[in-house]
Amino acid sequence: MALKHASHWRAIRSSKFRIERETLYFDRTPMVSYAEQKLMKMHADLICLKPNRRVLDVGIGLGLFASEVIKKPIGSYTGIDIHPEAIRQVLRTVKPSHPGTPFSVHLGPWQDVLPSLQIFDSIMYDSWSPPGCGERDLKRFLLALSLRHMDSGSRVAIFTSGEPRTSRLKIIKFHFWRVDVYRHTISDLGFRDTFNTESLSIVIGSHPKRLGKWGEG
Repeated sequence: MALKHASHWRAIRSSKFRIERETLYFDRTPMVSYAEQKLMKMHADLICLKPNRRVLDVGIGLGLFASEVIKKPIGSYTGIDIHPEAIRQVLRTVKPSHPGTPFSVHLGPWQDVLPSLQIFDSIMYDSWSPPGCGERDLKRFLLALSLRHMDSGSRVAIFTSGEPRTSRLKIIKFHFWRVDVYRHTISDLGFRDTFNTESLSIVIGSHPKRLGKWGEG
């Protein structure tokens, strides 16, 4: 598993970060589109219900979530991304717009960065895992959050293309007393030609139930 992740991370770091037709590509692979701005605003609205939230953004990408959440009266913004150009992009396009908001970014995989960070109130998770590792990575991420990086009022948003798998929801429900799924069709969101799926889902976990505890979801 470690070798698979290391190879995946090297491939991402060495890929060319380019924006073409309002879409971010890693080499020839489309990753995220500016058409997702509306969707990222929904994520921000759902996890920042109160002011002064300490926000964690795992998988910065084009900085779309960052550009929406920074408009809110948050307490701080912390971003993590494995590609250096994503870091430069968000520092160039988002940070200057709200100079009074504490703003920090970290280059590297969340597995390496998260242990050195604080407790967060609002967490956005949109990380690109190696093939076949998505659910295991999500399980490890939520476990790490539960141990050291959430309190009773924390909320986590998890982006899902299409209908969330039952196994994925089971992992999330293991860590939260409440799990809400917000389903949207591509046509309703106004960017049918952008995705190879008919729907997108936002899964929100709230009221963490395993704070400071080890366990397997």
